[in-house]
Amino acid sequence: MPAIFILSGLFLMARPVYHLARQAWLQQIASQKWAQRQTAGPLKSGEPAAWLKAEKAELNTLLTYDASPENLMDYPCISNRGAEPGQTGTLIIQGHRDSHFANLGKLDLGDMLSLEHRDGGLERFRVQDREILSANALETRFPDTQSFNGLALVTCYPFKHIGPAPQRYIVWLKRVENENRSGPSS
Repeated sequence: MPAIFILSGLFLMARPVYHLARQAWLQQIASQKWAQRQTAGPLKSGEPAAWLKAEKAELNTLLTYDASPENLMDYPCISNRGAEPGQTGTLIIQGHRDSHFANLGKLDLGDMLSLEHRDGGLERFRVQDREILSANALETRFPDTQSFNGLALVTCYPFKHIGPAPQRYIVWLKRVENENRSGPSS
C-alpha cells in the first residue's frame, strides 16, 4: 500500500513539471511558426493566426486558428465561432487554465493587451469586465458575435480545480481604436 501512495505522489509531482517543460518547448516552436506564417489567404485549422501579449498575465504566445481539442493542446486558439483578427465583432480566444491562461485571473479592469495579426497589423484591447459562468451557459453566451466589438478570453474555472472544471472564466476586452493600429480596418 505505501508503494501505491509513493507512486501516486510521484505521478502528481511529475505532471506539472511535464506541462511546464512542454510549454517551454512549444513556446520555442511558436517563434519559428510565427516567423514562417502565411500572411494572406483564409485561415486554416491549426495555422498561426495572431500573437497575443499581456504582460500582467504573463502572456506572450502564438494563437492558432480553430479551438479544436487537438489545437488547444499546444496553444490558445481563436475560435472559428467569432470574428477573426482585424474584423469587427467579438474575437473569441480559448485556452487551457493550466498552461497559457493560468494567470488570466491577474488581469484587472483597465489592463491592456496587444494582438499582432499574421499580416503584421496590431490591435490593442483594454480589459472591460470579467465574468464567471457555468460551463453549460457558455454555449448561449456568444449567440451574436457582432454585438460586442472586442475580445473575449475564455478558460475553465476555478483555475486550481482538479479534473473537469464546472465553470468558465471570461475576460472581456474592448478594442482601443486608433491606438498603434496598422492592420486592416474594421
